[in-house]
Amino acid sequence: MNLIKKLIFRFSKEYCFDQMIKCGSITKNKKCCGKVGGDRQSNYLSYSCVDCKYFDKSLFKQENI
Repeated sequence: MNLIKKLIFRFSKEYCFDQMIKCGSITKNKKCCGKVGGDRQSNYLSYSCVDCKYFDKSLFKQENI
């Protein structure tokens, strides 16, 4: 795999999904709870999760600080 293909995969939704599987954040129905990040407008959800097909909004828990 050349460097450009590695970089494209590294920033893909599939790579993120693989990483979330490794940390145990994927449910049995292959839905993800999302990652914390972003800002107040995104309800502190990482912007990379906003349009992800694996993200399930009902699983994301954001606590008020």
